[in-house]
Amino acid sequence: MTVRARVSNGRLVVDEPTTLPEGTEIDLVALDDDLDDEERARLHAALEASEDDFRAGRVVDGEEVIARLQRTTRPRWSSPVAGTRRSARVAALTSCRSR
Repeated sequence: MTVRARVSNGRLVVDEPTTLPEGTEIDLVALDDDLDDEERARLHAALEASEDDFRAGRVVDGEEVIARLQRTTRPRWSSPVAGTRRSARVAALTSCRSR
């Protein structure tokens, strides 16, 4: 549960009613970010849309995301053609990186 509060005259004032039982103790953590109200609204809208996607089953497994990223970021020269000057330079670079 998220409870939003503001400081007023040195006191924390909850912005809206809660369903917490009387006497419930809560820990408050001050938000420490640089988002303005418009940015925060866009963030919350994106989070809600993401939640809707998740509930509707519109998700991609994390391992699949990683596999896709690896396929798109793999250097094109990682398997050089043997017998070319370029392949010798690539092989040298590859051996340096693997050390």
